[in-house]
Amino acid sequence: MNFSLPANMSYTHEQDDRYHAYIFRHDTLGELGRILLHGLPNGQCQIFSEVAGDPADPMTAVRMETFKPVSDNITQALTSALGVDDEAIMSMTPPMVSSVDLVESSSEA
Repeated sequence: MNFSLPANMSYTHEQDDRYHAYIFRHDTLGELGRILLHGLPNGQCQIFSEVAGDPADPMTAVRMETFKPVSDNITQALTSALGVDDEAIMSMTPPMVSSVDLVESSSEA
């Protein structure tokens, strides 16, 4: 799976008992959002994308405009690599969950 971030964007990875979190930052906008991967008992994986900020803050819309294409590309790469379930759910609601896909987990993932 290949994807590249814009030169002015970086990410960090954090993990807890429930999620792998990839937090994305922009050089001038600060934290843009995060992508969360959550393994399910049935072998599927939920992919959540969240935009940073309060919906009433105009900068949240700017962060979403910047982060959404990156999130969409990464989600597409993951679903292509792992396969997508027929009941995949896609939505975009900042700053809460912006996309959720159910994908089959692979032993390599």
